[in-house]
Amino acid sequence: MSYANNSFNAAAVFSRISNPATSIYDETASPVAGGTCNNPISTPTFSGYVSAGVNHRFGPALFGFTYTNTRFQDVVRRSPIPLSGTAAFNNYEALATYNVSSSLLVGAPYDYTKAETAKYLQLNVGTQYNLSKRTLLYATTSWERALGTDSTAKPAVAALSFLTPSSTGNQVAVRAGIRHSFQARFPTNP
Repeated sequence: MSYANNSFNAAAVFSRISNPATSIYDETASPVAGGTCNNPISTPTFSGYVSAGVNHRFGPALFGFTYTNTRFQDVVRRSPIPLSGTAAFNNYEALATYNVSSSLLVGAPYDYTKAETAKYLQLNVGTQYNLSKRTLLYATTSWERALGTDSTAKPAVAALSFLTPSSTGNQVAVRAGIRHSFQARFPTNP
């Protein structure tokens, strides 16, 4: 569901997947208490997911907020999954971007994730400069801090999504690069 009106837009999503082991992970049977599956991510743990967000543009500035709730319900204990029961994650993200010029954009989102016994804080800061309609330069830095105990009863560690998890509660990454979009040209009459 979404809504857009001039400089304001909002969206909300709800997804529920019953028996993900058979419906999306192609397992031959659903796991049962004490049972096993071939794929460790194919247990019927994904109960519900809801996400809602709003953005508002004020001239060259954009401000946004997103809330996401993810639940893992009735997790079945197995050797690769030592815990069972239900877990919920609440994620809050605030973001701001600013078009310094038609070619230069800067932005910073901040994420806060609260799990049952852990908290994850993440700050990203980045910029992009458009060299042309299809080529841009970008640079970003990301910092994450993990606090508390993770779902395996060990100290929570930082785990930026595009890197190997840290061995500590902190992780920093810096990325820079060039992105070019190739446009395929197909003849109109083969």
